[in-house]
Amino acid sequence: MAVRFTEGLTRGFLLVRAPDGRLLGQGDLIQTARGHRVESQMILRLADGSIYDERVVFTQDGVFALLSYHLVQHGPAFPERLDAVFDVRDGRYSVTSGSGRSEKAVTGQMTMPADVSNGMAITLLKNLPRGPSQTVHVVAFTPKPRLIELELVPAGQQQAQVGELRRAVERYVLKPRLSPIMGLMAKLLGRKPTDIECLIFKADVPAFVRCDGALSPGGPVWRIEVTSPVDRRTSIGSGRPPRPG
Repeated sequence: MAVRFTEGLTRGFLLVRAPDGRLLGQGDLIQTARGHRVESQMILRLADGSIYDERVVFTQDGVFALLSYHLVQHGPAFPERLDAVFDVRDGRYSVTSGSGRSEKAVTGQMTMPADVSNGMAITLLKNLPRGPSQTVHVVAFTPKPRLIELELVPAGQQQAQVGELRRAVERYVLKPRLSPIMGLMAKLLGRKPTDIECLIFKADVPAFVRCDGALSPGGPVWRIEVTSPVDRRTSIGSGRPPRPG
């Protein structure tokens, strides 16, 4: 996908919620850019001890191009422990799943198209021009890596609350596309990927608002949204710490 808005230094704070709105944990988005090369990490920490740690390296020289990807997930929120890494340039991958006696390790090499976009969905949505949907590829871990199509579908506008104001945001649906055989296998294994809904503020400079869905096949459904740090020692509007009662 063509670069319309270049990525740069980013430090974001995230909340993780259950579908019913319960707070499950917090997260961080840390991103640095050096020239055309961007390194990004999103790590989510849940109250039950579960960790989702996704690291992405990509370039943005005219078009976005993924270089490498590393995902670590473990804890009671996930069906099993997973440590998966691959390099798009040579197609090599390594996946370790399970733990203890059930641990399995798989290594190999596969041909990856230039539009493989693991961990880059939000970046692509911020740069997606108005119009029809676009399709990219992602590597799904079942736990063996499998290449699938991911359709980025514009789904209209809705309102989001920003303080006391209501702002229009764009709604998108990320739709995994499986072949009939892969779809049947994924269903039997309980690892069929589901749609993810995302909201992106697109006026002037785009910004991420939230996403709802499972981050991995068979994983839990979460709402991931942005938040801001709050200094609870400061009285609102005064700029000074409140007097002790």
